[in-house]
Amino acid sequence: MIETCLVFDAIATANRYQIGSSYPCWYDTKNSLMIQWEQPNSIAGLVLIIPTIISFILTYKFCKQIKRHQTKQDDFQI
Repeated sequence: MIETCLVFDAIATANRYQIGSSYPCWYDTKNSLMIQWEQPNSIAGLVLIIPTIISFILTYKFCKQIKRHQTKQDDFQI
C-alpha cells in the first residue's frame, strides 16, 4: 500500500514537468543515483552554523573582556 502511494506521488511529481524542457536538479556527489528535483533542505546546515557563529562571537567577547581585565590589573600594579 505504501509503495503504491509512493508510485502515485512520483507520477504526480513527474507530471508537473514538460518533456523536452530543462529543469534544475540536485544529486548526491557520493551517490549519483540519489537525485531530487527540489533543492536540498539547508535547515540542518543552519542548525550547525548558527550555534557555531554564536560561540565564536561569545568567545571573542570573552577574550576581549579578559584582555581588558588584564590591562587594568597591569595599570594598577605600576
